[in-house]
Amino acid sequence: AQDCDLWSRMIEKSRVDVVGEVLTHSIFSNEGISVHFREQQLALKTLVAEAAALRACNQSEEEVLEEVSAIRPNVHHAERRTSNFGGNYFIARCLSDQGSVHARKYWKRALALKPWSFKSWFQYLVGLMLVCKVLGYQFYHCNALS
Repeated sequence: AQDCDLWSRMIEKSRVDVVGEVLTHSIFSNEGISVHFREQQLALKTLVAEAAALRACNQSEEEVLEEVSAIRPNVHHAERRTSNFGGNYFIARCLSDQGSVHARKYWKRALALKPWSFKSWFQYLVGLMLVCKVLGYQFYHCNALS
């Protein structure tokens, strides 16, 4: 919903064009914010559209913004921890795709939050094998595994 608000405000202030190339990549997951807080996201999306319509008519959006500020997700500590997993996984995956050795730190964080994530373990181990190869180690002699 925040993205919708940002884009609606940018469209009001500037010209928008379509380019024929991919500028970004997204990961869609059943662990994402839009899934966990779907009800709140849909309510916010409706309010964002309402606020944009009010701005287009030169009317105050103040009441709508008050409604927006009242919407808060009900997050338990355990859910908050697992939602951090998604962020760490995303950063690790992006860094891995770029061949960065810094991905290791984010894989470790993601695995600390969800040690049962087979996909994360697989990606982490593939990354370690690449680091070993870059550093010139034979895989079975690589100390990076510890």
